[in-house]
Amino acid sequence: MHIYAFALAWVAGIIFLDVSPTLGWIAVLLLISLVVCGVVRLICSAKSHDDEYADILNSEFMNSNNPDTQVVLETIAQFKELQTLRDGIENTRITNDADYVIKTSRDILRKATVQPNAMLSIKPFLGYYLPTTKKMLENYSFMEKQQVKGSNIIASMEKIENTLTLLKDAFAEQLDSLFSDTHLDLDADIAVLEDIIKQDRLSR
Repeated sequence: MHIYAFALAWVAGIIFLDVSPTLGWIAVLLLISLVVCGVVRLICSAKSHDDEYADILNSEFMNSNNPDTQVVLETIAQFKELQTLRDGIENTRITNDADYVIKTSRDILRKATVQPNAMLSIKPFLGYYLPTTKKMLENYSFMEKQQVKGSNIIASMEKIENTLTLLKDAFAEQLDSLFSDTHLDLDADIAVLEDIIKQDRLSR
């Protein structure tokens, strides 16, 4: 949309400069304003995305000598690529699914940086599912921009929409699996607490 507005203002500027210098300069100023707003928006968007990963990048894990810190940096770079692809898609179903995948992936990575040995279990997962998600979004974005959509394009887009739903479930299951140890620890702590309360009541 920004590209279309840019082109329209540019054409209007050229036309109006011939017809009326005043109107022409107004169109040119409008063009400059659109460019400046677009640049500012991109900068703010990039800063916002960086802030989303600040806790991971500043974590104790990232300040250690763990060789997997490079894996974390590469994974965050993939998250940003997914975000860029998501921002270029208009279908709200796809953008919502992409948002879910990105957020869940970020939570998976965040959990892995604070849980011992978790990075080992998520590397194969992220190594396959993130590139697959990226490929899906790339193809969808390309097909969505086609002016004429034949049966093959429509069928492919529908298949991607359904596949992203499956990917959402896969990411959710991976995140949930990282909390299995936490669940066991909580069960143990609760069992001990219940036993202590029971013994305390018997001693009264």
